[in-house]
Amino acid sequence: MTSLVNLKRYALVYVATVIGITVGIEVLWRLAGVDLNSTGTTVLPAMAAAMHEGRKRAEINTNAYSNSEAWSAAIWMTLVALAIGIVTLAALAVAPAFADTFQGLPVSVWMVVLVVLGIVYLLCNRFFLTLGYNGHRKAIDKKLEDDFS
Repeated sequence: MTSLVNLKRYALVYVATVIGITVGIEVLWRLAGVDLNSTGTTVLPAMAAAMHEGRKRAEINTNAYSNSEAWSAAIWMTLVALAIGIVTLAALAVAPAFADTFQGLPVSVWMVVLVVLGIVYLLCNRFFLTLGYNGHRKAIDKKLEDDFS
């Protein structure tokens, strides 16, 4: 598994993307009154982190992911993303400013949200992992071709 993706790097890119999106949305809201917050921002960190992992594999000149390797890596990356999300939600749930929001929803609702989010993350991780690899591999091959022409 460790040769497929680096889960620590995935987690760092995921968290950095969450922070970047959160700060960017808040700055746009405060400075320009523009609200770009949407459900789509929930999956962007998984997409970016998976794509980054695919690019890293392409850089070390490793073979493309097989279908089973891509799914296996996606499962592990999804577990990491969900763990980060659960820890974040738990921290927010005990924060006084957010406690009322979280206490108003039953556990069954949170479970459905986690299952749906897990499925979406799995699909994003699977397809953006190979998209990152394929795109970066093509760019590297093109650069090599141009350098030798």
